[in-house]
Amino acid sequence: MKPKRSVRQAEIAGPFQPEFFEPAKAAFYCSRSRSWLDKQKQAGNIPFYRISRRNILFRRSDLDAFVEQFRVDPGEPTPFENPSRRRGKNGKFSKQEGGRA
Repeated sequence: MKPKRSVRQAEIAGPFQPEFFEPAKAAFYCSRSRSWLDKQKQAGNIPFYRISRRNILFRRSDLDAFVEQFRVDPGEPTPFENPSRRRGKNGKFSKQEGGRA
């Protein structure tokens, strides 16, 4: 059995940036786990290339485009932020009418 190779940052962020990544390096490039990348691939959210039965590659520009869709500009609420549960000046959650506080 082959020992697992660790992904070193120098392999991705060096002067030569590859156009295609293997799954482990693609996950590292996105700062996510390999299982997260596999789930996104299976859900059809990230395009990939199947070179052979076991050999899968991801294009760097496809990964960049996928990550870019989660960009939040300054001043915009994040998609995970609940606007009805904002902290007031005293640091406590403010009570909203008609909802839980």
